Amino acid sequence: MKKIIVLVCVIMVVGVGCGTSSPKANKLVASSENVVASVEQRAKSIEQKHNKSEINNLIFQLGAEDWETREKAQKGLTKIGEGLIEQYRKAKLTAKAQSKEKIKNFADALRKECKSKDPEIKKRASEIRHYFCWRIPPRIAFISGANICVVDVVSKEQKQLTNNLNIAPGFPIWSPDGTKIAFTWSSQIFVMDADGNNKKKLAEKVSNSFVWSPDGSKIVFESWGGLVIMDADGRNRKKLPETEGYSPSFNPNGDKITFIMPKGLSCEECGSDNTDIYMIDANGKNKKRLTNTKGKVKGFEWSPNGSKIVFTLSEWDRCSGGCHEKDGNADIYIIDADGRNQEQLTKTPIRDLDASWSPDGDKIIFVSGNNLANINYKIYIMDTDGKNQKKLSTNKEDNFMPVWSPDGKRIVFVSFHDKNKNTDIYIMDTDGKNQIRLTKNKEDDFAPTWSPIYLPEISVLFKE
Repeated sequence: MKKIIVLVCVIMVVGVGCGTSSPKANKLVASSENVVASVEQRAKSIEQKHNKSEINNLIFQLGAEDWETREKAQKGLTKIGEGLIEQYRKAKLTAKAQSKEKIKNFADALRKECKSKDPEIKKRASEIRHYFCWRIPPRIAFISGANICVVDVVSKEQKQLTNNLNIAPGFPIWSPDGTKIAFTWSSQIFVMDADGNNKKKLAEKVSNSFVWSPDGSKIVFESWGGLVIMDADGRNRKKLPETEGYSPSFNPNGDKITFIMPKGLSCEECGSDNTDIYMIDANGKNKKRLTNTKGKVKGFEWSPNGSKIVFTLSEWDRCSGGCHEKDGNADIYIIDADGRNQEQLTKTPIRDLDASWSPDGDKIIFVSGNNLANINYKIYIMDTDGKNQKKLSTNKEDNFMPVWSPDGKRIVFVSFHDKNKNTDIYIMDTDGKNQIRLTKNKEDDFAPTWSPIYLPEISVLFKE
């Protein structure tokens, strides 16, 4: 019993032992286990301050089928865990771990080990990372009408972050550390704190698409005439040569930028473009085309380990009077990071879109449907080779914009469940069960995105 309780709370202060260790795979696991062992000696007296039957009950509820019950149990254990952490702090057990640099080193190490090729290390690191979610309630940023809002996944409390926007902003995008949210509005990029304060304009002459670098130090955006890279505070802008495209994305290492770019007209009569995925070094050198399609790439995403890219492709029919998607069809494909070994994952007569990797890289979710053919959009999940496709959303309405939670346990999505036909934000487990409605606003709610797990924030636990 003692080990279970300590694991719930102590894992969140694992930086005590890891702060001084090398951020290598073998040492991360060893350090986290040493922390548990060292604190167990003091755990007995502190545990007695809490009602053991209450703790037992909460631990039991962690296995409940009902998602809301599990969340309440997690929240209860978090509260107890924070109390224990405070006791450790007062006992000076964390006196040597208050260095922000040590906390940052641990956070960086943990992120890397979540991508480890060693299954045991990856599992252990992922478990530790998941426990951090308990201390920091997950939030989802989204657009409601013409404003950006945030909703707490546990309490369902909402906060509006922007006011008096006469037109809807572009999709909100969290900074990698979870402290800021950036968005486009009226051909400009703005950034603000995660609570909506300190709004600042970063750039002008911007189209809708932009992206943070994985370390949060840079932003690449689609400008009028090509892609531009700049510091996260808007300084040191540099145009990337021969990048007249859109939808920029960094690879997980942050040294490459991929984007979609037209390669020529498929039909001079209507001006429809064929498009492909291109890649360029972050310094603007070594541009390379990764795909050679006969249609239009509608979106793509890097795998978490940076070895693959999944994308959606629509083939065009050429016809008098204009071009259109062949049979209203779009399918999902996968390629290696160098553009080789292209494989088709879906082969349906309808549109398969919005493919996205699970955080562990083992699954892909996507949306399938075609409103023109009266086939509502549904959310599916499949293996990364296209096998074992399973429908997750079962209601009769459209379901779309699915996004994985950072821990890979849940999926947020947009749905027309409501009778008044407004779109709302929902979450569900990755098997499609426990669908919970988070918003019920008069305006359409869409473009949901999870807050990252902000590991450096644990440093606030160690302040005197």
